[in-house]
Amino acid sequence: MIGLNPNISHRDYLEIIEAISTSESIEDLISRGNKLVSVKYGLYHHIPAFGAQNYSRLNRFWTKGLDPAVQDYLETKSGRPDPALQYIFDQARPYWMTDLLAAEELSGGRDQHRIKLALKNIGDGLLVPLFGPFQKQGYIYVGFEKPREFFDTVFLWQAHAILQALHVRYCILVEALKTNIQLTNRESEVLELITFGKTNPEIGIILGISTSTVAGHVKRIFLKFDVTDRVSVALRAQGQIRKIFSR
Repeated sequence: MIGLNPNISHRDYLEIIEAISTSESIEDLISRGNKLVSVKYGLYHHIPAFGAQNYSRLNRFWTKGLDPAVQDYLETKSGRPDPALQYIFDQARPYWMTDLLAAEELSGGRDQHRIKLALKNIGDGLLVPLFGPFQKQGYIYVGFEKPREFFDTVFLWQAHAILQALHVRYCILVEALKTNIQLTNRESEVLELITFGKTNPEIGIILGISTSTVAGHVKRIFLKFDVTDRVSVALRAQGQIRKIFSR
């Protein structure tokens, strides 16, 4: 399992990539991902498509182990530009959070303060830019039970490759469902968030739209899947993806 050893053996790496690439539903991918990666803290965001300059909207899809105060901060501040996030995507590579303290581009007082605040509240961890198909970009933070010093230098790049593979597979599964069911882009986004257990108000905050607009999208999604509740639509979506990939 990633995070319990200083590095990942070649054998384990190949087994992990095989498990990811053969996942046939979002639920299956999430389940396998949880079994593959041992993390103390975790954040998985979707961000604007490639070409956006501010990277200011963070669609929070998954979190683990965060203090409620940290989650509240993310909910209220996620619409503000994040220089650290911009820097990571400009460099197109992962970083340990502590490395950002030495980045010249982030030497300003406010930027340094935000990084130090994050280190104080959630500790050091990997910050990873994710580049997926269909112009789907993502961003993940993972903090491990072991300190940074426990891991070999190569571990950062091994973890990056595996997290990138998870993101790419997720994007492929979502796009297959969208195309097969003929969902609009917004309906696809709403359905993704429903499968993550988000309520209409939460979806509205994440996507920057009103709760009533979300309700309208949810209603149309129910009609397309011929269901009347959120649990059923999530299950039906998982089933549809499995059918697509078993053909």
